[in-house]
Amino acid sequence: MTTNLMEDAPSAQTEIFLAHYRKVFARRRWSFLLPCCVIGLAGAVAAYVWPLKYQSDSLILIEQQKVPSQYVKPNVVSDLQSRLDTMTQQILSRTRLQKLIEDFHLYAGERNKETMDDLVDKMRGNIFVQPVQIPGRQDQLTAFHISYISRSPDTAQRVTNELTSLFIEYNLRTRAEDSASTTAFLRTELQAAADELSTQEHRLQDFKMKNLGALPEQFEANLQVMASLESQLQAVTNELQRAEQQKVYLISIRSEYEAIGRAAGGRGMLVAGTDGTHRSSDLANAEATLRDLKKRYESLTGQYTSEFPDVITTKKEIAHWESVVADLKTAAAKSPASPSPSPAQGPAPDPGVSPAIADATSHLKAIDLEIAAQKRDQMMLQKQIALMQDRLKETPLLEQQFAEISRDCDNARLNYQSLLQKQQQSELATQLEQRQQGEQFRVLDPAKRPDKAMPPNRLQIVLIGWVLGVIGGFGWVVLREFLDSTIRGKSDLELRTQVPILACIPTHLNSVQERRRIRRSRLELAVGVLLVLIVIGSGIGSMLRA
Repeated sequence: MTTNLMEDAPSAQTEIFLAHYRKVFARRRWSFLLPCCVIGLAGAVAAYVWPLKYQSDSLILIEQQKVPSQYVKPNVVSDLQSRLDTMTQQILSRTRLQKLIEDFHLYAGERNKETMDDLVDKMRGNIFVQPVQIPGRQDQLTAFHISYISRSPDTAQRVTNELTSLFIEYNLRTRAEDSASTTAFLRTELQAAADELSTQEHRLQDFKMKNLGALPEQFEANLQVMASLESQLQAVTNELQRAEQQKVYLISIRSEYEAIGRAAGGRGMLVAGTDGTHRSSDLANAEATLRDLKKRYESLTGQYTSEFPDVITTKKEIAHWESVVADLKTAAAKSPASPSPSPAQGPAPDPGVSPAIADATSHLKAIDLEIAAQKRDQMMLQKQIALMQDRLKETPLLEQQFAEISRDCDNARLNYQSLLQKQQQSELATQLEQRQQGEQFRVLDPAKRPDKAMPPNRLQIVLIGWVLGVIGGFGWVVLREFLDSTIRGKSDLELRTQVPILACIPTHLNSVQERRRIRRSRLELAVGVLLVLIVIGSGIGSMLRA
């Protein structure tokens, strides 16, 4: 029995609470219905007047250069994301957007209320350019979306297609212009490099012409020439010494001939005999000298070539002594020994006209001419050796200047060759862009006419309005009930006092109060039906407009 009472106590308590809330809802029904209907109808009205927006979207694929980059390197190598940002800024500029607004007659209703700058800002806010990110390749841009939002689906489609065309045209034009600009810049730099190279080459040529013979590259040749000149000078000096010795010898011979001639004036045969004896001695000496020279020549030719200076000098001496021997033999043949003259034959011949003296005199003249020529050759060789010595001394001083000028010329040539190669590559890249074989944009998904409006749609707005109305109605009921301290009926009294009620006196209405209650019930019913019709009508209207 006790257990049954304990089990019935919670259920009774729950029934008391439920009965209380039913009475609260019945009493506060209009506090709930009025905010709920007002907020719900407000949502329906908002959904009805809410402007519909349609978004049209196109997908642009970024195609890479058709010719491999190892064959033709592109001139435009900037980051694609940065170039896309630049293109977006250019295309969404005020000038271009104003032209689009005027061409497509956009925002016709707002033109009289807002300025063109406001319309441009509004249109810019309705245009979206979004890159397509590929999983695993976040740093590489391969495609991007272009979308435009408008109240008309046809306008959204047409404007999106126009924006797509602008992006494609701008990419082709800017790439071609940038490539052509790079080529023009390299062409200008190449011309400047060619002028600089020509200047440096003329400078190098002028330096070589000015210092011809003393250039560092001619140092070894100058040493060889110097050695050759010294050899020639030594040979000429030897020849000069030999000629001077020959001259001394001839002078002594002529003096002896003259002395013999003067002494033989009265001795006749003795003079002749003495003269012949002296010629025989000279001829023997000359032949001995000639034999020594021939032996020396044979020894030299066995060791050196015919161009060796000592060989040439010995050969000349041999020719000279052969001439002397021949002359002595001729003189001996012309002046044979004769017997002493008799008184009938007259006096002896005049020694002043002796053939030997005349021959010695002629040889002296030839030797003098040879000595003079050899002295001239010696002076000329000495001058040449002095000149070569000066050139050899100047070579170390000119080497630094020559190295600097050569280095400048080489640098100018390398710069010219490098710019020439770059200019040729740039020409190929420009032709590639002009033929639209480089990187370009291709429409993968063209803009289509949107069939549905963008969220939120009108039905969602209506539903949101009624949900907020229900929440607002419950909230208003709770607030009023919380602020109302009136005790209404048996359940309120039991809840507040926790004391059982022994008896209740029911409420009795008179006829006037009963009629008033009936009219109020009918009015509430009519208002309720009206609200239901309004709610249904707003919902149907919003769905049809959506």
